Amino acid sequence: MICRFASDSRVWRLFSYAIFTVTLFYVFEMTADDSWISFRYARNLANGYGLVFNPGGEHVEGYTNFLWLIIITIFIKSGVHPLVGAKLLSVLLAYLTMGMLGRIARQSPLPSPYWRFIPIALVGMLLPYAIWSVSGMESGLTAFLLVALVAVDANWQGRRRQAGLGILLLLLLCNRLDGALAFVVIVASAWHAARQDGFRSWRSHARDAALMLGPTALIFIPYLAWKLTYYGSLLPNTYYAKVAGIPLLAHLFSGVSYTAEFAVYWAGIPIFILALYLVLGGRLHRTLANGLALLAVYVVYILFVGGDVLPCSRMFAPLIPLIALTSVLCLGGLVSQWGLGELRQILSAGMFLGLTGLSCFGSTLLNQIPAKASFDLAAKLTIDAGIDGAFPNWLRNYGPPGSSIALFSAGYLPYATDFYTIDRIGLNDTYIAHHGVRDDNGADPQFKTTLDYWLPLQPTFIETWLDLRSFQQGITHSDYSREDELLLQQPLFLENYVLLTGIEYPFAFFQRRDTVDAGCLENVPSIPTPVCQVDRIQASQAGSDSASSPE
Repeated sequence: MICRFASDSRVWRLFSYAIFTVTLFYVFEMTADDSWISFRYARNLANGYGLVFNPGGEHVEGYTNFLWLIIITIFIKSGVHPLVGAKLLSVLLAYLTMGMLGRIARQSPLPSPYWRFIPIALVGMLLPYAIWSVSGMESGLTAFLLVALVAVDANWQGRRRQAGLGILLLLLLCNRLDGALAFVVIVASAWHAARQDGFRSWRSHARDAALMLGPTALIFIPYLAWKLTYYGSLLPNTYYAKVAGIPLLAHLFSGVSYTAEFAVYWAGIPIFILALYLVLGGRLHRTLANGLALLAVYVVYILFVGGDVLPCSRMFAPLIPLIALTSVLCLGGLVSQWGLGELRQILSAGMFLGLTGLSCFGSTLLNQIPAKASFDLAAKLTIDAGIDGAFPNWLRNYGPPGSSIALFSAGYLPYATDFYTIDRIGLNDTYIAHHGVRDDNGADPQFKTTLDYWLPLQPTFIETWLDLRSFQQGITHSDYSREDELLLQQPLFLENYVLLTGIEYPFAFFQRRDTVDAGCLENVPSIPTPVCQVDRIQASQAGSDSASSPE
């Protein structure tokens, strides 16, 4: 009786979707600061300024998600707030992705019908996928397209299959340039199949190739030509911000560390199953082979670029549905190979999910990811604030006309204030990306020092990653950026900038002295303790020499 109940596919369907739904609800309010970069580009495009970060500024490709950005632009033009549209669409894509996982598993050689719902439950346990799917970024769309690629390749036939693959490959390429990795895998798979066929019907193979490659030739190649004309480069500026000036060995070391962290914290059990299956010489049918090939090329890419500074394995998040699918196919293959009975099949599946769930629960505690809280230091202000944050709104109203801002977290603050922005990381600044000097003492090897470039521009506001309370006590050491420590030694900065106090912001925030109007700090209800005091900065001890407000 118990065995019959446990093997009922309806029970597993309810169980798997329940886990995934709870996970999505748990992380739904988490929003990445970087998502607002795309929202700013989309808003500028919708308002007729073009695909630029600063209206009237340089043409710089500070985004990596053209297709997602166009979708966000459509939301804005339709009167839908980009964050609302992005999150709701991401939830829809997440459920569609889960449905496709179940369909692929149903068409695959698995021991019992209930096994096809195990990938859905597994994805629900791997928290990074849910976090980044609803973060406002394109991770959910990327995961959906990758799974759709495997589903079409596995389940469709004939011209319909080739045309479907061609459209999906085009969408992947337009969404992110690393979609070229999936393009190579699918084209190589098609070539291998044609070679096994002996190229007996060259006309049929030529037609298939035209259907698969036609959308890319007709749309993506002209898109690359436009990029070269508009931005002057085929690769996005973000690539140079991450890679330029950093030795290859440093990339690889960072990438290995990033990959190992993902394996240890999140996907250790599924990855172990994959490795065991390959070591034991398990059969690689078409679906499994393509899934593993896609995972392999993307892992190599992550190693090459050195991973990512954002938490919770952001670069691996779109791969999690494929990891779940391939690991379940491998486990199912092992169970079938060992000839286990139905009860043992159920126990093995339950043990697999249980161990994965315990591992992810422990990782969640170790990574300190509570519900509806910050998971990214640079996004502390935006995740809890939702659509309208108190400090950004105050800053927008307080800043004089034509204000500019230099900062690290170039997402929500630039979007909310609409100030001209100098992105100190260089994602949205060509000079910093290409010419910045690597910050060897910073927490992130991708951070660069370019004080001699942006400080003479004298922005109205400067955001640092110096803790505000510690800074007011005279502590000027930064755990995140050596450039902040160097900034406090610059005469141009010391003579012209003052510390804003009494503001609801976790980091030290400075304003150019000639733009300060302390009276504007009064009668602002969104700021809990308005203080009309500005402190003169000293390199050795902050706040020691208090200066009166200018008249």
